[in-house]
Amino acid sequence: MGVCRRANPGGFLKILFIIPNLFRGGAEYQLLELCRALKREPGLDLRVLAFYSEASRDLLGYYQEVRDLGVPVDTLFDTLVTGLPLLRATRAYLRSQPSDIIQAFLQANQYASLAALALPGKLFLGIRSDLSLSRGQRLLGRALDFRVNAYVGNAKFIIQHYAEQVGCAAHKAVAIYNGIDLERLRRTRSREDMRRELGLPEQARAMITVANMHFPFKGHGELMEAWCAHAPSSPNDHLVLVGTGKREEDLKAQARLAGLASRTHFLGMRSDVMDLLGACDLYISPSWVEGFSNSIAEAILCGLPVVATRVGGTPEMVSEGSWGALVPPRDASSLANALQRDFQPPSPAALQAFREQVDLNHLGRDYLALYQGALA
Repeated sequence: MGVCRRANPGGFLKILFIIPNLFRGGAEYQLLELCRALKREPGLDLRVLAFYSEASRDLLGYYQEVRDLGVPVDTLFDTLVTGLPLLRATRAYLRSQPSDIIQAFLQANQYASLAALALPGKLFLGIRSDLSLSRGQRLLGRALDFRVNAYVGNAKFIIQHYAEQVGCAAHKAVAIYNGIDLERLRRTRSREDMRRELGLPEQARAMITVANMHFPFKGHGELMEAWCAHAPSSPNDHLVLVGTGKREEDLKAQARLAGLASRTHFLGMRSDVMDLLGACDLYISPSWVEGFSNSIAEAILCGLPVVATRVGGTPEMVSEGSWGALVPPRDASSLANALQRDFQPPSPAALQAFREQVDLNHLGRDYLALYQGALA
């Protein structure tokens, strides 16, 4: 792609991303990947504004990883601040850092819309899940629609669902799938080594899920209920859970009470997820709500069949068949029944089609085309 059109006296297209924080999550990871993709393009000046700094919570984040790409990360507060103080701080920042493109994500959407009123710069809002808006959110979204150039969803269903609630014009609803740097999805340890470390028997079928355990909507409750119903009749199966959170101890207690502690592996936070996926045989996603799941995408790219809830953009990733099953959300019985099935890995053709769908190059290319179109 050629050099971008000059949109300001400095000769660069200035793009500002706004997000509440850069702690580890799906949207935050995609912002990191979007920065990685756009850094490959000439003529771009990228900057990230996070409302809250690393000091605001004791959690792992992507702050330094974004900075390591050469993208400055500015923060407003070291503690949780909301309402008018956050709005005023955001508006002051936008005045001090005029940008050609303002791209917001998550809860930053409404703050960015309000803060950018009467300020220059094209405004884009990132829509990441199929959550239903409250009446107040719908009304505010409709009132601010005139200021928004486009709403960018990470799946077709996601953006259609949002557009119907806000009532925006059809041309403003744009779907751009998540992108993943395929070169970074490399395993560093063999399947055999990982299974020995995890205590998985050679012939065991290992099922894995990767998600934080802070919130009920991640579906761990239904997953554990389904596991306790399924496991007694499938003594060769093991369940591997990657992630941590305030619900972890309750989930561990549930496994112990069911006599499944030796076959239920709680691994906590891990940085070697690709190696863990390579050591397992089936991926499970029990979420109540979802956008375009990075975890599901990585599992598919590792060649795993997937059992997932039929929510958000998941049906655009997983199809019913030999390598996938979709079940209703919050339905432990249907999930347990699906776990009884034998699945095959995705075929080479299916895997190649999916690789093309989520290749990182499309992410930067599609976002940049959207931004340039708004400035044309």
